[in-house]
Amino acid sequence: MQGSEGKTDEVLLTSEGFEEGTTSILNVVAANVGDVSKIFLRNGGTDTYQCAKVRVELGTKFWDFDCQTEIACPKRCVEVMTLTGSQKYEITVQTLSKENAGTDSPIYITLIGEEGKTARKILSEDGFTEGTTEEIEINAKDVGPIHGIIVSQTVHDPWALGIIVVKRAGQEESTFDPKGEELNCPLRCSLTIMNTKKKGNYEVPPDTGDGTAGGMEESSDSSDSEDGDTGEGVSVQFLGGGLSTSEKNNMLNFDCDTIVQDNADFGPPVIGTPNYALLIGKCPTGCDKLGDSSVLGIGIHPEESSICKSAIYDQSMPWHVGVFGVGIQPGLEKYSKGRIISGLQAKAFGPSAKSFYTIKVDNIDMARENIRVVDQEGLIASQGRLEVRSQGVWGSVCAVGVETSAVRTICRQLKYLDGAMKNG
Repeated sequence: MQGSEGKTDEVLLTSEGFEEGTTSILNVVAANVGDVSKIFLRNGGTDTYQCAKVRVELGTKFWDFDCQTEIACPKRCVEVMTLTGSQKYEITVQTLSKENAGTDSPIYITLIGEEGKTARKILSEDGFTEGTTEEIEINAKDVGPIHGIIVSQTVHDPWALGIIVVKRAGQEESTFDPKGEELNCPLRCSLTIMNTKKKGNYEVPPDTGDGTAGGMEESSDSSDSEDGDTGEGVSVQFLGGGLSTSEKNNMLNFDCDTIVQDNADFGPPVIGTPNYALLIGKCPTGCDKLGDSSVLGIGIHPEESSICKSAIYDQSMPWHVGVFGVGIQPGLEKYSKGRIISGLQAKAFGPSAKSFYTIKVDNIDMARENIRVVDQEGLIASQGRLEVRSQGVWGSVCAVGVETSAVRTICRQLKYLDGAMKNG
């Protein structure tokens, strides 16, 4: 636990785990750290666990915390939990009337305001029924006037959402229109909708580690419509939807052997709080073939591990070349070994002063279509190598046996007027 007067040592809550659907009251002995603002919940086993809510009591005081995600080692051992907050928000959720528009999967929402971003909150445990409009109340921290939302899901059960209206007590409503975009995890697990005319060009605040794609998108400028409508402009973004201009301008170009250690781009030598920085980087082609074919750790890597190779291992970028996000966190005592992925072996390591993780941001592997044309730099192009996606894995198409008519059909599917095959 972390409070206004310091941080406690780690305390064992249970050695046997918790039963599904139960409420447990536990008495623990720890240092008095004042008003508790954050707790770190660690799962020391490999069985997946997700809590619903955690309350910490000390005398007559209590603090409530939101549970955001599943934890299970070695992929994700620790969840950082922040205070629930007491600001009431009224949310109206529409689901389209078309066939199969509804979903049975849990749906989450994150509110983006002038003063930051709320934790991810559950909108519905059971999803939404097609053609319905539901009114929901949630409590979260006060982030000021709402300029954007992030809706997300964690399991595969598509949802065709309609208009979402958010009202903060005592404030005007904010309306968000996804304009036909749908949630369809794992292809699209997160959808960000920004009101671009609320207050100029508003940037999404940095991610707080809730597992969503927030923090990587930025709203774009939107001019008034031709008919003179001066209503709210709405920008819809989603995971892999493109980098903003500022993110591209601040992008770091890594070498295959670049590491976080002693690199000024990644802040001070010792990091005191999680998610210290989230940066955008790009690697050259062929890093998986250069030098040592190994990385250190899985999921979370020590600062001594190659950033580019770690991104390839994490599948945050294609094996040949790509752009991805790098998050910097405090170091760990040890890092786990793992199986071979993309020709790279994950080795155990530890301890390290700093850690980092990688995430997808503008990755061509996240293209909507199951076919693509890629140039020599590994970028989407109008001519180059034809690739197809089968069961989530991209592979090249051999030219032998491919007829001209098939090539034309493929090019038209990719929105080109025509196409031809070039050998050699």
